[in-house]
Amino acid sequence: MANSKTRTTKVADDEVVVAKKYEPTDSIECVSVTAGRLMMMGKKTKNLYDWANCGDTTYVEYQDLKAEMLTANSPIIYEPMILINDQEVLDSPEFAKLKEAYKNVISAEEIDDFFNLSTQQFQNKLKKLPIGIQNTIKAIAVDKLENGTLDSINKIKILDATLGTDLYNLLVR
Repeated sequence: MANSKTRTTKVADDEVVVAKKYEPTDSIECVSVTAGRLMMMGKKTKNLYDWANCGDTTYVEYQDLKAEMLTANSPIIYEPMILINDQEVLDSPEFAKLKEAYKNVISAEEIDDFFNLSTQQFQNKLKKLPIGIQNTIKAIAVDKLENGTLDSINKIKILDATLGTDLYNLLVR
């Protein structure tokens, strides 16, 4: 972020808060939490941003993130399908609305661990996950069923009941 500037605000005699000022063309690291390929067209720049799979990182221009965030109910941002991987951006006042959207988010790295939770923890956490990550969980669960790494009938039934899937019938075929 070579173009970024900082501004200093004096809070008290001995306390100074430094907030980063982002330029529209600054690149912000974003990671996909979507199973499979995800593409996003920048609302400002018309740049095409592409993530090949869950966990992949792409740098998105600040102006495109801000425009996407300002779009009411943007699924890319609010379900979420990507996570902004820059705490300073998330802490900026323009992105304050994302705090709620990110409240129950798990990272791409945590998704595999999610399947290793106890049945009760799995059920409780699944219900709280945002829809974008629930959709990723569905896709990963199908892959895990097909390769034999999801063998908990209880978890399969929880997925079916919570997410409206029919994985149990896939298992018993």
